[in-house]
Amino acid sequence: MPNLPPSKDCSPPRPTDRLFVRVHTEKPIPMVISGSDPVAAALYGALDGLALRQRVTANNIANIDTPGYLAQKVDFESSLRSAIDSGTVTQGIAPSTSTSTDSPGPDGNNVDLGNEEMQAMQDTFRYQLLSRAVGERFNLVTTAIGGM
Repeated sequence: MPNLPPSKDCSPPRPTDRLFVRVHTEKPIPMVISGSDPVAAALYGALDGLALRQRVTANNIANIDTPGYLAQKVDFESSLRSAIDSGTVTQGIAPSTSTSTDSPGPDGNNVDLGNEEMQAMQDTFRYQLLSRAVGERFNLVTTAIGGM
């Protein structure tokens, strides 16, 4: 990789410099497991939902200084709960994203760095917990089929 000189442009971002990134999908997230294990499907669905939320949170933080940017929020828990209750969790979940209704500041941006950092930490801990649960589930299934 070439060694480039540092940029001398210290001007504030222009409206055309926005970092808007579309990181969500309205389609169900496919499961990468056997369709006969609803517990594993729920765990993977939660992991996928948390991963999406982490990407959206990172995008919000990246746009903290972008005038007019409105923070996005992810909800996968209600879709996951509904899928579990109806017995359709093995068909995947459909997370939803929405624009935050928090009041924007003078520049039209409503990203709250404190809230975004707290969300990122909580989601990291939840992801670690669920990852451990998936590993334990895998170990249980492996033991049940004879230690393959």
